[in-house]
Amino acid sequence: MYITPHTALRLLHVLAITSISDIIPTVLADNGVALLQATEEEGPWHEPRLEFDMFLANRANATREFPIPGPNISAPGSSSGPQTGSTTDGWSWSIAVAADMPLDNSSIAPKPNSEGPFYYTGLKVNFNAPPSLVTSNGGKNLTVDDDWEICLYAWDLNFGQHDLGEYPDKLRSDDGTCASVLTEECIADMKRAARPNQSQCSCQELPSCKTDGDAGKVFGNNCYASYYNASSIRRWSEGKHEMWAFGDAMVHHLGDNKAYDNFSSLAWPVMASIGDGKNDVMASLSCVRAADVNSGGRLGISWATLGMGLAVCMLML
Repeated sequence: MYITPHTALRLLHVLAITSISDIIPTVLADNGVALLQATEEEGPWHEPRLEFDMFLANRANATREFPIPGPNISAPGSSSGPQTGSTTDGWSWSIAVAADMPLDNSSIAPKPNSEGPFYYTGLKVNFNAPPSLVTSNGGKNLTVDDDWEICLYAWDLNFGQHDLGEYPDKLRSDDGTCASVLTEECIADMKRAARPNQSQCSCQELPSCKTDGDAGKVFGNNCYASYYNASSIRRWSEGKHEMWAFGDAMVHHLGDNKAYDNFSSLAWPVMASIGDGKNDVMASLSCVRAADVNSGGRLGISWATLGMGLAVCMLML
């Protein structure tokens, strides 16, 4: 693998959400993961953003979907609210990973050497509303009643900056519930504390959640909460909201699986809280992962298509 000078300026050691000036240059071991974050205009390696999106949409080596509980947000909360236990199928987190993303149109990629052109591994995590709630009038936006609000949570896995050691191996084989590193009590308390209204959409420290060991390495790190009202949710194109879009900071030659094997088995902790401001909230915690550790390299198949996502048992309120 190769790491270029610009990487030291933009280095993200497993999901650093910081400004460029805050990033500390790091030399990574072979089992480390250095990530570059995409922007609205450009992919991670300064290639056109549309090129990045289309490659992951059409040529991902591993994809996986994690279903979660959620209400019918197209109807007023009083008629479809979580207090009735009513849910609408189709809510999910999804992840896609591509092993050999081209650098042909990158403005900063290293030039090909005697072994050929370079490639990188790319990843995207989306939060998805039910397709049944997407309008069919050509706008491809969601139908959302004014009552509904959503709060989305994610955890910073910047192990390099926070000196937390290596990424926990237990999470590389987690079943999607995060139960490999969190207790049932902690998970239940996290979901109870997750509130979708604007004034309470925030991260909280909970006594039941350990701040040491593997749990502390992940959930004791920076937490980010993002609030969305009905107007914001309606603007999610095709009912999808991009949570993360990253690329491996270390380029490789075609056929080098090392970065992909490492990257695709990372579990990304996320949580969704959906409510109408009147009734109880539907909240779910997920550890979203594209492939099993040591899965034999590039999968080249869609786990979601095979229905593997249905085997994931989400812990519900």
